Amino acid sequence: MFPIPVTVPPPFQDNLNLSKPEITMLVTNIEITQYHYDSNCARHCANVALSLRDRTVSLFCQINLPREGDAASRRLGFVDEAERQLRRMPEFRSGRQELRLADHLMHD
Repeated sequence: MFPIPVTVPPPFQDNLNLSKPEITMLVTNIEITQYHYDSNCARHCANVALSLRDRTVSLFCQINLPREGDAASRRLGFVDEAERQLRRMPEFRSGRQELRLADHLMHD
């Protein structure tokens, strides 16, 4: 018998070109509103609005921090929670879109 050549296709992901996101969604502004501390569940709560080029996404966020925590820690916690929620949305979870914060937001 003669050996039969076998061609192994590249990984499936490469065939679909999913290795790189199609679109980078740049967050240009973050606004935290309706902040309150809920003593019933011992959590800080707020609405976090993320402004993108073509839309604004509003998310209800809750974070677990000490009640007496400083405002900068709360802001960072709310932004992290909003990013976590966005990354669970299908367009980001699938890798088709990438989420990135504008440079000026990284230093606030």
